[in-house]
Amino acid sequence: RYALPDIEGDIFTLDLPQGAVVLSTGVIHRQPVLWATADPAQPLQPRTFLQLRTGRHTDHDESALRFIGTYVTGGDLPWVFHVFEVTK
Repeated sequence: RYALPDIEGDIFTLDLPQGAVVLSTGVIHRQPVLWATADPAQPLQPRTFLQLRTGRHTDHDESALRFIGTYVTGGDLPWVFHVFEVTK
């Protein structure tokens, strides 16, 4: 499990073990997370992700995005976010 960073803008990078397979997103204790299968003994590799709130538009080439999952933040006014990995 990898915590998603607080980001400004829509793009963020996570250092994941080489060969990690990203599975899905969710929320644990109000913290957005990303789940992946990974061998922690492998060297870290930066991976780039796009996080969009529902209704937001992106100029990224959609063919370069792989959908990972959707999560909902808590609170009185919840937000819905969609996470994609930037593959190109």
